[in-house]
Amino acid sequence: MPHEVPANCTIETCPHEAVINYLPVLSGNILYLIFFGILLLAHTFMGIRYRTWTFMVGVVLGIFGEMVGYAGRLMMRNDPFNFNTVLISLIPLTLAPALLSASIYLTLSRIITIRGAHHSRLRPPTYTVLFIACDLTALILQSAGGAMASGSESNPDQGKTGLNIMMAGLAFQVASLALFLGLWAEVDWRARRGADKRVESGDAADMFVGIRNTAAFRRFEIALAISTILIFIRSIYRVAELAGGFDSELANNEPLFMVLEGMLIILASGLLAIFHPGPAFGGCWLSAATARRPDSADTLELGGTTRVMV
Repeated sequence: MPHEVPANCTIETCPHEAVINYLPVLSGNILYLIFFGILLLAHTFMGIRYRTWTFMVGVVLGIFGEMVGYAGRLMMRNDPFNFNTVLISLIPLTLAPALLSASIYLTLSRIITIRGAHHSRLRPPTYTVLFIACDLTALILQSAGGAMASGSESNPDQGKTGLNIMMAGLAFQVASLALFLGLWAEVDWRARRGADKRVESGDAADMFVGIRNTAAFRRFEIALAISTILIFIRSIYRVAELAGGFDSELANNEPLFMVLEGMLIILASGLLAIFHPGPAFGGCWLSAATARRPDSADTLELGGTTRVMV
């Protein structure tokens, strides 16, 4: 990584002095910044509208991190030799999807409660505790690695260690997402196999049968699964990218970066906006978390039907 760059250098005349070997494309990064800005407004509006506070916080923070990262990429166009601008892009874009994952993790216990806890090997709250703990671990590793990488200009060995720690955090995130998808698939399989069985008396699922049978809820489950898979693919790509270092062919392939990093996260957060949990849960986001019977005193009119609002 460069320390002092000769005067009048450009990416063409001094490519080996630059941190990366290309200038980020202007139009694509501006377009992504606009897309994420729209998604930020959409998720903020939907979160307030349907009071899905916990879901909203993770998604909004994740999208904001994406915006900071792409702003950093635009800064790299003006100064491709400044490692600090690279970090402004690298760290937020590395951390942001973990915040999106946190919001996704919060939904599984609610989905299980609505579909029937008797279909699950674990109690619904256990999934939340387990995967939020995994997500925090991944975030801590990635944040600590990013902090160490920020001092790499003065201490290259520290920078290399920092990148390795960030890579470990991403690898842990990949493992967590794989486990999440596996456990969710098992619950779905058990629920489908036992779909004809009567819900046990007193099971919280009998309170949410009206939600469970709606098209909005089924579409949300599909959208959530696709979003999780997209983040999973993106995380595998970032592990491979960091493993090769900044001078690797993979790290300098901008078209691949724009697709596997930016586009996948735009699609994931876009699906979560279009098929938002607010309408899908019929306003029962909190009730599904606590497995308490919805309060019929608070209702919300959606598409001509009255749904419980908590």
